[in-house]
Amino acid sequence: MNEDDLHFSLDWQGMPDEEKFHELEDVLQHLAQIYGHEVNTPYRSIYVGDGLVATSRTMGFTEDPRFLKALVGAHRPEDGEYQFRRAWRFHTLCWGAEQALACAGDFVEFGAYLGYSARVAYDYVDFAATGRRFFLFDTFAGTPEGMRNEHFVSEHEYEGRAEEIVRQRFAGCAEIDIVPGSVPVSIPIERPERIAFVHLDMVSAAAEVAAMETIWERLTPGAVVVMQCYALRVFREQHEALKAWAQGIGVPILELPTGQGLLIKPAR
Repeated sequence: MNEDDLHFSLDWQGMPDEEKFHELEDVLQHLAQIYGHEVNTPYRSIYVGDGLVATSRTMGFTEDPRFLKALVGAHRPEDGEYQFRRAWRFHTLCWGAEQALACAGDFVEFGAYLGYSARVAYDYVDFAATGRRFFLFDTFAGTPEGMRNEHFVSEHEYEGRAEEIVRQRFAGCAEIDIVPGSVPVSIPIERPERIAFVHLDMVSAAAEVAAMETIWERLTPGAVVVMQCYALRVFREQHEALKAWAQGIGVPILELPTGQGLLIKPAR
């Protein structure tokens, strides 16, 4: 991984054909040239990737050794190089995990898939030294048919060895609990008793709302919830469903330009 992997990539989805993609590519390359080399020096900065264009931003996370070590160190070939293009999303995730250390409770990820996101957060906060448990929930077989969004995103490339890869990734980590099955049924009644951090990444409106309804009372004041797909247009159903749920309990969700959503449980 080099600096360009964090600052510039062309992983743009939704293009109707190759010709349109190359048109967009030319525009973005031109923008990168301007903001990378031609504008006044104090403004020379550009982030292009993961569907996001940002100019003249500091992006200090791209120079943070601890963050870069976690991002690169957790990576396996199965994860795909595209993960590095999501650096700003991972920065949000790591911020949330670190912020949650100020609260009592365990960590939870719904939609662990191959475990890369969880491992990045785990390494970033030195989770093994926290005395907490980290619960990783996933069907490890894709989204159950009854919980798929109406506009379902294909999972034809779903890794059949997902559970095996997660178990290998966290081999020797005694504080990790890998929980196969479909939520909310797979969520134990007795644990985790208290929760400080949640990463919600199931690409299913029904599953994500069901998970939050099940665990909400277990979240301690100040607990952090990072919603991976809340602000991504292709997952609009999750946005609407989670927003309605949050409004029902009187808690706002911050919509982020990274495509994520951020919720802090109030102290009340």
